[in-house]
Formats: sequence, C-alpha cells, structure tokens
Amino acid sequence: MRCCPGRAPSRGNRGPVTAEQAIAANIDTVFLVTGLDLNYNIRRIERYLTMAWNSGATPVVLLNKGGHLRGNGARKLEVNRIAPGVEFTR
Repeated sequence: MRCCPGRAPSRGNRGPVTAEQAIAANIDTVFLVTGLDLNYNIRRIERYLTMAWNSGATPVVLLNKGGHLRGNGARKLEVNRIAPGVEFTR
C-alpha cells in the first residue's frame, strides 16, 4: 500500500518482528471517541492523540456516556489539560 507521507496513522506490530503497520491512509481528521464511564482511561486518550498528531492529522476528542455520571466534570477538565488546542465535544 502506498500512502501520502505524514498522513497515515500507524502503530507498532505485536510479536517478535518490530515494524510499523498503517491503520488508515490519507486522512485529515481523526475522531477519538471515548466514554466517561468505567471504560475511561486518560493514558489511552493520550496515546491516541499522540498517534494522531504524529500522523499529521487533526484530532477531535468526542466524550460520550457522561450525561448521568457524577464527577465527569473533572474528567472533562483532565482531557482538556492533555489535549491543548484540540477540538473537544461531549
């Protein structure tokens, strides 16, 4: 597969062979969707943001499942702190 340079998010392969594997090609925007429920993990969001930035794409963070949870305001602030300049919606 041929991709435009700098516009293909990738990840490392698992296993004994170390190589990069393209996740997608020729994208401009990456939507990171995560719940504010028990599946919430700020380090995972941080990793995905790094992958998006390194690919040259613009990340957008979408937070869901937070409508009825107490304390989700702190989580939203936490996401804002690790994602300066990133568009973010809930």
